[in-house]
Amino acid sequence: MPENVTHGGGYVRYIKAQTEQRLSDVEVQKVIEAIESGRLAATFSNHRKHVAHVKEIVEKKSSEPRCPKCQGEMVKRIVKRGRIGGKEFLVCKIFSKFRGVVDASLL
Repeated sequence: MPENVTHGGGYVRYIKAQTEQRLSDVEVQKVIEAIESGRLAATFSNHRKHVAHVKEIVEKKSSEPRCPKCQGEMVKRIVKRGRIGGKEFLVCKIFSKFRGVVDASLL
């Protein structure tokens, strides 16, 4: 793999290993200004919207079905053949490890 493909926190080591200057001081300043100009104002209204958005995400995640064995995320699959072909079911994302399966009609 290329050295710039990292896992976990490996990107920090890669960034610190760089010695060649990639951007001039002017380019760095332009990037900083672009980031700051795209930022929402730190107002009470924006804070309330952000909190509501985060709560919505949390509620959605808590209402999604979880693996009965490992509490992992479940994904929808469809039976490809056999007498129940076309039927939907949910399977644990790490199915090979836990074998957690739930009939989608039960949800």
